[in-house]
Amino acid sequence: MARAKNGFTGPLSGKVGNLVACTWKGIPYVRSRPAIVKHPNSPSQMAQQMRMKKTMEFLHPLKEFIRLGFGAYTENKSAFNVALSYNMKNALTGEYPDIKIDNSKALVSMGTLPGASQTTVSTDEPGKIKIEWNPQSDEPNAHSYDQGIIVIYNTSIPEVYYTIEATKRDTGIAIINLPDKYQSHELQCYLIFARKELLLGSLSEKNISNSCYCGKISF
Repeated sequence: MARAKNGFTGPLSGKVGNLVACTWKGIPYVRSRPAIVKHPNSPSQMAQQMRMKKTMEFLHPLKEFIRLGFGAYTENKSAFNVALSYNMKNALTGEYPDIKIDNSKALVSMGTLPGASQTTVSTDEPGKIKIEWNPQSDEPNAHSYDQGIIVIYNTSIPEVYYTIEATKRDTGIAIINLPDKYQSHELQCYLIFARKELLLGSLSEKNISNSCYCGKISF
């Protein structure tokens, strides 16, 4: 049974037939109760479950960073759910049961600020990786002072290492010192540009770029 809090003008709570009244971030809404699955072990159901599992496994080490990377899109969803939805649709490859994440298609941030182009990743000495990109951009919103954020995804552990304000767009290069434990591990590298306002708490889509996959490397 559903109840109206604070009289008939207040939000509902509880169940009415096939509907459930809920509140998220103070916003009341009504959703349908989950349908009964007649064939939970059908190939399509198992494939969907694996797609969800693989995406969740990929995003879990990124959970802390995703609050920043997808923070501009949290009006009606959590940042994690936005990242989950995007990457389930765009970053998976293969057919069941060989479904896996394609790191080159995954996003660890999302926004409208111009991103990086012509990126490369290399290493000249143990413990250090070098990421380079074209510092010039024809897009009017790309500013030389945009902050560079580097995200290193260690798929061997898995674990994520990231550094904010690692460099600026116009330098065209960032050198990252990594923990010794990362030696001989496979590292997936992403570059993001952000405005200073984002780092001060203005989580607007115009203040952050889509992440750019720079490649994988080990040292």
